[in-house]
Amino acid sequence: TMRRVTLAARACLRTGRTDRRLPLPAGTPFQRACWRAALRIPTGQTRTYAWLAARAGSPRAVRAAAQAMRRNPWPLAIPCHRVVGARDLGGYAGSRNPRDRRMMLKTWLLARESSGTGPTRRR
Repeated sequence: TMRRVTLAARACLRTGRTDRRLPLPAGTPFQRACWRAALRIPTGQTRTYAWLAARAGSPRAVRAAAQAMRRNPWPLAIPCHRVVGARDLGGYAGSRNPRDRRMMLKTWLLARESSGTGPTRRR
């Protein structure tokens, strides 16, 4: 499984695509539903934590959806960076500080996927 996760993370960086057939890591049923929903977010697009909570079957569990993304053990293979807050980027890996390396990574990944100029988009 770790080999598949590594290959999926490399493919995500190279092409921007995610492997929707990737076996999900261990987690609660709600976390796994959130991770499954995150795999469905198209490259270059974002969805809100509210959307994610609704997709996972609990529309009012927005904070729990955000925590599921925080606990994502495979952040490139399961693209939690594509999930944002209703008014801002939200957090990434437990940080909301825009100067923190983790938030800078989220910003970079989103910009890279949406620009269409980097190697994450097919021409």
